[in-house]
Amino acid sequence: MPTQLSTCNVILHHLHPGNRETPWHVDHRDRSESPFTSTPRLTPAEMHGRTARTATFQNANRRRFTSKAKARTHGKVTSAAYVSWLERLAGPTQGELHRMLVQCVQGTNCGRDADAHQRKALEEAVVALERRNPSKRPTSGPLAGRWRLIYTSETSVHRFLTLLPVTDIYQTIDLDKKRVQNLIQCRGYSSIAAEAPLVIQGPRRLSYFFDVFIFTLLGLSVRVSPGKTPPGGWQETTYVDKSYKIVRNSQSDLLIMEKVVP
Repeated sequence: MPTQLSTCNVILHHLHPGNRETPWHVDHRDRSESPFTSTPRLTPAEMHGRTARTATFQNANRRRFTSKAKARTHGKVTSAAYVSWLERLAGPTQGELHRMLVQCVQGTNCGRDADAHQRKALEEAVVALERRNPSKRPTSGPLAGRWRLIYTSETSVHRFLTLLPVTDIYQTIDLDKKRVQNLIQCRGYSSIAAEAPLVIQGPRRLSYFFDVFIFTLLGLSVRVSPGKTPPGGWQETTYVDKSYKIVRNSQSDLLIMEKVVP
């Protein structure tokens, strides 16, 4: 239906109610010719207003089409802007998340001195990495090697960091021998190590209970048995690649480690 009817058309419509096709079914594509001989041509002012409205409508459609469809030609990406939009939609890359992870743990002394803002930012980066875990079965190989602890929420480890001159904390996993060793290195050729046999409980979960502790002071070592109730538990690897691994354990603690030896 035309958006506007001329005055003559409206009058004729009311004068001849039976002729419903007169004003409503006229082909108005040619605006220079009136559907009725008595209908006047559009004035210059009316023509200018209609042209302006048409141009506004066309420009709006053109912008909408350009923003949505210009980036594609027969299904192929042809616009750098569209590629950039896809990258933003996909979120940060794995390398960017790695850098974010390292920035969040810097200055926290393995998590002991982390504030609420750092913990929140770190948790967001961890969750983003866990969603992109490249290894579906970490216990079948990717976990093997030596890992250095860069962050943990374990309060027991925080106590060691407070009481001892700790330099580094390592975890070594030997999947062939089914053994794990946690090592706390201190200054002055001193260390505390705990070793345990590994039990693979699933594609991501390991369990172990320590069967020996090794205390080293000034290069002299002493081996101690843990007794009848050895400490231990399970740990689940929620993310692992060639550089980092993220672990959540049976105490609901978060641990982040970087690989130092394959």
